[in-house]
Amino acid sequence: MNTNLRWSSNAQSYNVYLGKTTPSPLLVSSWTSTFFDPGSLEYETTYYWKIVAHSKDGQLKESSTWSFTTAKKNIGDPGSGQNQPPQADFNFLPTTPKTDEEVFFQDESTDNDGDIVSWYWEFGDNHISVERNPVHVYTKTGVYTVTLTVEDNSGAKNSTYNSLVVIDTQEDDQNTTPLSIRIVKPEKAFYFNNKRILTLHTPIVIGSINIEVQVSGEARIEKIEFYIDDELKATDTTKPYAWTWSEKTLGRHIIKAVAYGNTGERVSDETIVTKFL
Repeated sequence: MNTNLRWSSNAQSYNVYLGKTTPSPLLVSSWTSTFFDPGSLEYETTYYWKIVAHSKDGQLKESSTWSFTTAKKNIGDPGSGQNQPPQADFNFLPTTPKTDEEVFFQDESTDNDGDIVSWYWEFGDNHISVERNPVHVYTKTGVYTVTLTVEDNSGAKNSTYNSLVVIDTQEDDQNTTPLSIRIVKPEKAFYFNNKRILTLHTPIVIGSINIEVQVSGEARIEKIEFYIDDELKATDTTKPYAWTWSEKTLGRHIIKAVAYGNTGERVSDETIVTKFL
């Protein structure tokens, strides 16, 4: 048999505990709706449940433990001559939508002994719809719990839910952009203690210099390594990707920067510099 759990709260997320003993085991965590369908339950059985609410500032608040006893088996059973509840189901496209992109929800619910007459959608962002196949737009990134409750012509209800991940449009662009790296400083110029003095045909540096790089596919970058003459000098994992070369040396050297992606990609760039002091 099926039943639904409801509670009132404005917390950010919830842990739902449900079982035939107390304390009840954790059934689902990080739930974002104040409605939960635990699925098929045993007949004539007492269940205990509670909610632990997570606020936006990280505080936890635990409810009392509630209980309920399910009905006798002959109520609504197949072959009993009484109404059977509908079975809620749905899908959506695209499966990983971007912010401000239309998401198309498709009802796939069924009712073996009647007709479904109403649909109630909760999109997990405080918006609802009563259309059968609604279209919804999410304006913020995040993980949303979408719940569909259907009702048949005899008043029986059933609910189901799915998680939906909304990504940022720019983030998606970064994930599909090829990984690349380019040394943008030093350029073909004369530098004195990191200050660009004049344009030349080759980089010449006196004193220390900030080595700076420009990258694409930034969302996938795990780290940037800086080498002088194939010797690793520094590693950077956060923007802006740069390293100050202050070692005193005289002569021609090869500066190389290597970018590593989170899918095993590796790209590099290098330049030849003459350095004094």
